Amino acid sequence: MLSSTAGSIDVNACNDFTWNGITYDSTGSYTQTFTNAAGCDSVHTLNLTIGSTTSTDFVTIGACDAFEYYDANYDTLTTSTPGVYTSHFVAANGCDSAMVVTLTVSPSATGTATYLGCDDVTYDGVVYTGDTTVFTTLTAANGCDSVVTVTIDINNATSAGTAVISECNSYTAGDGTVYTTSQTFTDNATNIYGCDSITLVTLTITNSQATWDIVECGTYYHLPSQNNVGDSITTDGTYMDTISGNLGCDSIITINLTFGANSSTEDHTECDAAYTWNGVTYTVDGTYDWTGTNAAGCDSVATLNLTFADHSPLTTETVTSAGPWTDPNGDVFDADTVITYELTNAAGCDSMVVVVLTVTPIVNDINETLANVNIYPNPTSGNVTVDLGELTNANIRVANLIGEVVHEAYRVSTPTYNFAILEAAGIYFVEISNENNKEVFKLLVE
Repeated sequence: MLSSTAGSIDVNACNDFTWNGITYDSTGSYTQTFTNAAGCDSVHTLNLTIGSTTSTDFVTIGACDAFEYYDANYDTLTTSTPGVYTSHFVAANGCDSAMVVTLTVSPSATGTATYLGCDDVTYDGVVYTGDTTVFTTLTAANGCDSVVTVTIDINNATSAGTAVISECNSYTAGDGTVYTTSQTFTDNATNIYGCDSITLVTLTITNSQATWDIVECGTYYHLPSQNNVGDSITTDGTYMDTISGNLGCDSIITINLTFGANSSTEDHTECDAAYTWNGVTYTVDGTYDWTGTNAAGCDSVATLNLTFADHSPLTTETVTSAGPWTDPNGDVFDADTVITYELTNAAGCDSMVVVVLTVTPIVNDINETLANVNIYPNPTSGNVTVDLGELTNANIRVANLIGEVVHEAYRVSTPTYNFAILEAAGIYFVEISNENNKEVFKLLVE
């Protein structure tokens, strides 16, 4: 049986390759068809790689620099002239290759410099006393020229000026002094030229902490940072707030807040014929209002409920005491006398009471039966027991300091007798008697 055949070859060439009379100069795969010995078609493939390369480049050198390249014989050449140059070399595959270089030469180097002086500047051996510009040509280490533009800046020996400065908390002046309070001062410093600089500084210091005492006449208060929004404060107290000042400084404020507006009502009983209140005299009962400014500087409304009352008329009380008598002030009287007391009635007005006192001496010849009488407890909280012993038909009479009878009992014949004093605490006198004798006991009610 007869059949066709196929084959392939791989070839590396530098510039071109001739295969079966056909020349190829670029990398690629090529095929040719032959008739084999059997008379059948045979297809062969050529895989060709061309090794020579050509590339481009752009190079810039300095005016005094040289560019090195290789000619077709691979000899080394140098140039400083702008232009297009072909540099030859052997590639890694052994083929000749070339690089086309576009050469650019930069101009001579340039530079700038500034010299500052207070009175004068010495540059390159020359003394300058005024502002000027100097062009200097220097030679670098590689022999190339460099042009330097030198600016001479002369300042006055002493300068003076003013400055308005605002700072947060503190400010450091040019002479190193630190200021923490607002003030005006003279700052003596050295400026950038090395000359004396005298500046009159007006300094404002914004402190980051402050205390405010605020009296609010309204019914509520907003913290400054809330800008009239947020929760309302309605009670006195100390509050903390943080606000931003016009310098961008945060300030912590302690606010002592007091609400100054107030209203009041006064009930007053006047014993005289007229009463003066807030500069106005009143003579009849009534309710009166006053509106004004209080000590806090806030509006204040006050109401007066005024009642006129009379002094009590002079009264006379007759008091008979068995033995020494003790008055409400604790004074003891053991003889007849007349006593005048200045008291206050229920309306709060003056009341004069005259007490006509009669003191009856206590009989000492008490029989044995009456001598056994006893009263207890003494002092007492109000409940009292009288132990009569063998005494019969006894009369019991209890009176206060001014002789008012608060309890009485007649013809008591039981061994003991109980009663209660419901009056106010104080000293009371208990008189126990029969048809023949009597005795007065002092009783303290607590």
